[in-house]
Amino acid sequence: MKMFFNVLGAKIPAYGFFIAIGLCFIMLYLRYQKYYKELDFDTALSAMIYALLIGGAGAKLLYWITDPSSFMILFDSKYPLLQRIQYSFSGGMVFLGGLIGAGIGVVLFLKKYKHIKPLKLLDMFAISMPILQMFGRVGCFFAGCCYGRASNSCIAVQFPKGGLAPAGVSVLPTQLFGVVGNFIIVITLLIYSKKNKHPGRIFGLYLIMYSIGRFILEFFRGDEIRGIYGALSTSQWISIPLLVLGIILFVKAKEEVYEKNID
Repeated sequence: MKMFFNVLGAKIPAYGFFIAIGLCFIMLYLRYQKYYKELDFDTALSAMIYALLIGGAGAKLLYWITDPSSFMILFDSKYPLLQRIQYSFSGGMVFLGGLIGAGIGVVLFLKKYKHIKPLKLLDMFAISMPILQMFGRVGCFFAGCCYGRASNSCIAVQFPKGGLAPAGVSVLPTQLFGVVGNFIIVITLLIYSKKNKHPGRIFGLYLIMYSIGRFILEFFRGDEIRGIYGALSTSQWISIPLLVLGIILFVKAKEEVYEKNID
């Protein structure tokens, strides 16, 4: 596993490389999605930019909360300013923070484009987000971050020196577990979207599936830098209200359409 790929003599971070691939697949999906025809590609792309910018800020902010030292180094005068900025802002993000930030970005987008129906837009992004994270987890595997607990099982892997995982120690490849989990979510949502007639249910189903999967996956993680509070990790605490929100949205979306049909 390598943290960088050499392309024509230039070093490209593995994580950023796979995130870029994920964004390309999202753009293809937004270009050819036919579930909500009134959401044209330009509108969807604009919304994605809002979500990515605010989502990126949210992902970084939650990482700083789980690892305060990466933020506090900005004020450590022992190091040059540029070095402090580079260390604090390079790498280190928490997806759940990005998910919350992306939601805020969508809200800001909808305030500007008030004619767009919020639930339909969220449904479209419910399929986009696991696509991005699926490729992001591949990047995590190459970078060695988000690694699993030490294990002697046949599926355990060892990371080399220079990565974020402990070198030479057999650990569970939880990054690849995340890849498989997000792939299952994408396929499930694509199949469900073909017969879904209730805007908002796809997003609700995404929250349900992702929060349950993330809650379980956290028990197999070995990187305590993500933050442990009590018996649960930061991501597990956040997954609980997201699960509740997903269930409410999934049920409520159907009820609202049913009530409109009665009227």
